Amino acid sequence: MHGKEQTLVAETTRIKGIYEKDVNSIDDVYATLEDNSKKYLKDVVSIGDYVAYNVTEGVEDETKLTYESPVGTGMSHGNGHSTQTFTANSDIKWRVLNVDYLSGEVTLISETPLQTDAGQAFYLSGAIGYLYAEQELNEICKIYGYGKGANTAKTFEYETGDVVEGLDKGTIIGSGARSINVDDINQITGYDPKKDDSIKEIYLKEYTHIAFYPTKTTESGISQIAESITGINTRYSYENFYEKISQTSTIYKILFRNLEDTTDLDYWLNNRGVERASSSGTYFIYEGWKRRYFI
Repeated sequence: MHGKEQTLVAETTRIKGIYEKDVNSIDDVYATLEDNSKKYLKDVVSIGDYVAYNVTEGVEDETKLTYESPVGTGMSHGNGHSTQTFTANSDIKWRVLNVDYLSGEVTLISETPLQTDAGQAFYLSGAIGYLYAEQELNEICKIYGYGKGANTAKTFEYETGDVVEGLDKGTIIGSGARSINVDDINQITGYDPKKDDSIKEIYLKEYTHIAFYPTKTTESGISQIAESITGINTRYSYENFYEKISQTSTIYKILFRNLEDTTDLDYWLNNRGVERASSSGTYFIYEGWKRRYFI
């Protein structure tokens, strides 16, 4: 949006937010901008600022504000764990995650990781959770992208399935929100795993093994026979980038620490990966990463 319709994009499954600055509503924000002779939100906020983004304001179709993530099967999307419901509400606080001064777009992220209506963390489990992790995370975040100021002209892509049988593309349209992913964090922190010499011996290396694999052709989501599979190791640790970003910086605390700054923060990233466990010679499929260090 432009002028009073400044674009506010919420992106994350924490999806973090944009601002408060001693104001209680978006109209107060507009008045503050006018009083300061400022035209754009980008000109008055900084990383970490709170913003009065209300995810329900101006939304006429309230069905858009709820998502029920099913257990699912290998042949139908789901989380593999249980039925989990999310409902967007105005109580969520939002902070500035990024400001694009060229486009004028301000990216928001939720103050704390989003929880289900039952006040619990979101669970992904097993082969079904792996197959549809990206879809479920984006569908959850989608409900937070319809409020006043959100850029609903956005289109976001995600993948389902597995590399053995081929990945399928899906899209989120009509919402200004999606799940945060590893590319977002790498861009924000300036970390490039391809340039990290400490992991060059294992990162993006191919390996071949015989294993059962996730599939969309069975109820369980697991193949009925084991096959020879060639994979690529895509797991790495963010512990290697401490020289890139100060652990006392606002952006570091937003991404990796809890609100009280007393412990590391856990949340899902919209990415999937595989790893060979060299110590035991076995292979594991990771369904996404909830721990802050791993993707």
